Amino acid sequence: MAAEKTKAAAGAEAVEKSVKSSKEAAHKAVKAGHETVEKAVKSGTDAFAKSYEQYLTAAKDQLAKLFPSAAKNFDELAAFNKGNFDAFVAAGTAAAKGFETLSQQVIAYNQKAVEASVATTKALLGCKTMQDVVEVQTDLTRKSFDEWLAEGTKLSELTVKVANEAAEPINSRLSEAVDRFMKPLAA
Repeated sequence: MAAEKTKAAAGAEAVEKSVKSSKEAAHKAVKAGHETVEKAVKSGTDAFAKSYEQYLTAAKDQLAKLFPSAAKNFDELAAFNKGNFDAFVAAGTAAAKGFETLSQQVIAYNQKAVEASVATTKALLGCKTMQDVVEVQTDLTRKSFDEWLAEGTKLSELTVKVANEAAEPINSRLSEAVDRFMKPLAA
């Protein structure tokens, strides 16, 4: 009997060690993914901004040569388009941060689930009767369902929040475009 308890304790210890290792690996993966996304967004934004500036300069020069009267409005239109670009960058940044938050939430939930499974395994190893096993398993099922439902609600709310935050800069630019270009037509 003592040998069985020693084996069970060693098994539980191995599971706990594995869980800890998995937690550390998950945190490292999320951090590395976040850093990669930040670098990619910054690199892409910088490259696009440089190319865009070159394009604007060349387009303005050509427009001034071909249509001098239209060139005076070019700077205003270019500034508006830059605002659009900035809005898309802000939306992308908000989405990336939101996905990071979602990833962390999912990892935290999975860690809690694994910890609950370890605790249940320990409890099952300590059961003396079949009735004890049924009670432990019933309790696990009830708790797992309740936590799954709560976590699903939390993730749904967080997803809506992320989507709204990512859409906000674009919605603002759209409102500004309507105000700027449609109202003069209506007048």
